[in-house]
Amino acid sequence: MLLLIFSLFPPSETKGLYLSPSVLQSGKLGKKIFYYAQKGYINALVIDVKNVKGQIYIKNRYYQEFIKKASAYNIYLIARIAVFKDEAFALKDNGRYALKDSSGNAWNLEGYWTDPSDTNVWRYNIDIAKSALLSGFNEVQFDYVRYPSFVARFKNDTNRGKNIDSFLKMAVDSLSNYGWIGVDIYGYTVWVNRLKWEGQSFENMGKIVDAVYPMFYPSHFSDNFLDSLGKEERTYQIVYRSVKMAQVKLCPFVRCIPYLQAFDWKKSRMGKDYIYRQIKAAEDANANGWILWQSSGDYEQAFSEIEMYYILKELTEVRERDGIFRYSYPSAR
Repeated sequence: MLLLIFSLFPPSETKGLYLSPSVLQSGKLGKKIFYYAQKGYINALVIDVKNVKGQIYIKNRYYQEFIKKASAYNIYLIARIAVFKDEAFALKDNGRYALKDSSGNAWNLEGYWTDPSDTNVWRYNIDIAKSALLSGFNEVQFDYVRYPSFVARFKNDTNRGKNIDSFLKMAVDSLSNYGWIGVDIYGYTVWVNRLKWEGQSFENMGKIVDAVYPMFYPSHFSDNFLDSLGKEERTYQIVYRSVKMAQVKLCPFVRCIPYLQAFDWKKSRMGKDYIYRQIKAAEDANANGWILWQSSGDYEQAFSEIEMYYILKELTEVRERDGIFRYSYPSAR
C-alpha cells in the first residue's frame, strides 16, 4: 500500500530520458533503461502520446505492455502531448480547427497548426491527456503550447498570451484529479517577460501547472549569449544560471525540471563532456531534476556521462565524509 501511495507522487528528483514512439517500439533501449533504473541513475521517462502529425499512441499494445513493465521498476511515466502543432486535427473537417492567416487560409509555413484560441482544440487535447492518465501515465506534459515562432499575424490572435494561459487553466481544472500536469516551454523565456510571437510567459504558465520543463539546450541559445566564457564553462553556466532565473519566477511548490541536450548539434561550441556538465549544472542549481533529449534514441554518450556524474559525486561524498582531501570535479567553474 505504501509503495502504491508513493508511486502516485513525482520523484523528489526527476532523472529522465525522452523516448520517441519509434525508439520505444524498437525495444533497443529496454534493457539499458531498466538497468540504469535499477542503479538509480534514471527514474523517469517522457513518452509521446500525441505527436505533431496528430498520431495518437495510447491504445498501442506495445505502449500498454511497456507501461506495466516500467511501473514494475518504479519508473515515473510522463505522457508528452504536442498540443497546438497537430496536422491531423488542423486538417479535420476541411480545416475547421486550423490556425489561419489573416486572409482565413490554413497556415502552413512550419507545418499545420491548430488554432490556440479554439476551445474545441483545448477540449480535444484535454480528453487525450485524460485517457493517458487513466491508462497508467503518472503525469501529462503538454508541448507546443504556443503559437508558431514566426513574425506573422493570424486570425483570432489578439490575445496570444491569454489564449495560452487559458488553455492551461482549463487543462488543470479538468485533469487535476487524474494526475500531475506539466508544460514544456522555451528555455529563453526565463530571461524575458514573454515571447511576443509565441505567447509564452514563463512566470504566468508556471503559476498554473505542477511542473515546468524549460528547454535549456545550450545550442538553442544565441552564439553571443555568455560568449565571453570558455566552451565548457558556457555550457555549465547556461543551464545553471537559467535554472536560477527560473526559480526566482516560480512558486516554491512548482517543480522546475529542465530539458538538457543529449544531441550533438553545435557540440563543438559546448566543449568536452557537455552532457555531464549540464547535469552537474542542473543539480548544483537545485533543479527538481532533468530530462535528456535525444530524438533518435542514441543515448550511448549520455549513459556514459550519467555514470561519470554519479560515480564522481559518490567519490566526492565518500572523501569528504572520511576527511580525505576534497575532490575537485573537472567542472566548468
